[in-house]
Amino acid sequence: MKELHVYQPANCIQLDSPAVNPTVRMLLTVLYELQHWLKAAPIVSRDTESGSTVCLLFRDCACTGEDLCQMFGSALADLSPRWKADLYGTEPCSQETVWYRFAREEAQCWIRESTLSGRQAETIQSLCLCLTCGSSHEAEAVQQLLQAMDWKRGLAVVEWKCGDSLGGESGRELPEPGLYCYESVFKCPEAEACLAALSLEQKVRLWMAFLAEDRECVEFQWLYDAIARRILENRIEWELSLYEAMKRLGYSIQADQRRFMLCDGQGRRRYFGADSVRNSERALMKILFPLNLQEL
Repeated sequence: MKELHVYQPANCIQLDSPAVNPTVRMLLTVLYELQHWLKAAPIVSRDTESGSTVCLLFRDCACTGEDLCQMFGSALADLSPRWKADLYGTEPCSQETVWYRFAREEAQCWIRESTLSGRQAETIQSLCLCLTCGSSHEAEAVQQLLQAMDWKRGLAVVEWKCGDSLGGESGRELPEPGLYCYESVFKCPEAEACLAALSLEQKVRLWMAFLAEDRECVEFQWLYDAIARRILENRIEWELSLYEAMKRLGYSIQADQRRFMLCDGQGRRRYFGADSVRNSERALMKILFPLNLQEL
């Protein structure tokens, strides 16, 4: 491929100061701003040969190469050397591939555009951003992080081992650590956003941590506060996830007009109260019995 053009862009996307080892938040901020600008959430995958490259495919989008480089060139260059960024797209008329390479040399950012024919591309479509990581282990963690990303909220909920392996920040900046690690483009994500970003399966595992291990996680404080303030998003998911957790653990409910009993997988009766000091118990009872009889 022939090198066509070298851009020296202004730093339009403001990030942390360029560092030898860019942070997770810096990576998420670049990608969050890029997908917002392209109006296309990426499809995340990892190459099967070496396993050290994570690919983000932005489908059904188009932009000019100059705008792309001016807006994001400096920020993508700042990701190196930890994550080497290469961006590919298709020139719509000739249907040839356009390749952009990003690098920083001291205070100077360089973006090199290449095509097979040697012609400069004005417009590119269907972008693919490839991030080359230092190892397949790191690439796996990056893939998990980006696949879990809620691009609307700029927030990803992952296992602690994933956040730890990448040296994440957000999970440690919350007032109390939760069952999960919350990586965000914001310095300290709001509790409501963290709660809303949980997947259905993560909700199931949260209930199981309480029912099977008696764990009191900060997520239950967020959950009860949201219920009490009547701002809980996707409440039906919390109900479905609770019943799924009970099903997996062998819990059973015995109820008639005079009594209600909740038994665990060994047939032992479990006692929970809406007036408990534990947020987990109060949240569970509010999910099982949402009606306040005094208001009827």
